Amino acid sequence: MAKAGKAEPLDLGDVDRSVAYYLSIADGLCLQTFLTMVGGRARNARYIILSLIRQNPGVTQVELGSTNFRDKSSMSPIIAGFVADGIVRRERISRAGRPAMALFLTGKGEALLGELQPIAEDHIARMIGIMGESDHASLIALLRKLSLGLADLTDELARGRAAASQ
Repeated sequence: MAKAGKAEPLDLGDVDRSVAYYLSIADGLCLQTFLTMVGGRARNARYIILSLIRQNPGVTQVELGSTNFRDKSSMSPIIAGFVADGIVRRERISRAGRPAMALFLTGKGEALLGELQPIAEDHIARMIGIMGESDHASLIALLRKLSLGLADLTDELARGRAAASQ
C-alpha cells in the first residue's frame, strides 16, 4: 500500500526494459540536481560546451557540434548566446583551406567556468557517491559505447530512408 500522498507505482510492463526510459529519467534528475547546485547560473549543457572550448581552444562550431552529436544549426544559437554574453569570442581562421570560426573563452568565460568547475566536480562526486567508483566508470563506458552506436545507427537509418525515397 502507498504512503499517504504517494501514488502506487505503475506497472511499467515493457517500458521497464527501455534504455530510453531510464536514460530520460536519469538525465532529467541529473540536470535538475546540477541546476539546483549552481543556483540557476548555468545549465549543464552550457557548462559542458564551455568546458570543451576551454579544453580545445580554437575549436570550431562544427567540431564542437560533432562532439555533442549536434549539427551546426543547433549549435548556432548556443554559441551566439555565449558571444552576446561576452563569454566566448569568435576568430576567423582557415581549416583545410576553408574559412571557419574558431571559438575561445573570454576572461568573463574563464571566470564563469572557474565558478562552475568546483560545483561540477561536486556534482560528479555525488553521482559517484550514489553508484560507487566502479559502477560510475562502467556507466560512463557503457554510455559512451551506446552514444557511438546510436550515432552510427541513426546515420544508417537516415541513409536507408534516403535510398528508399529515391
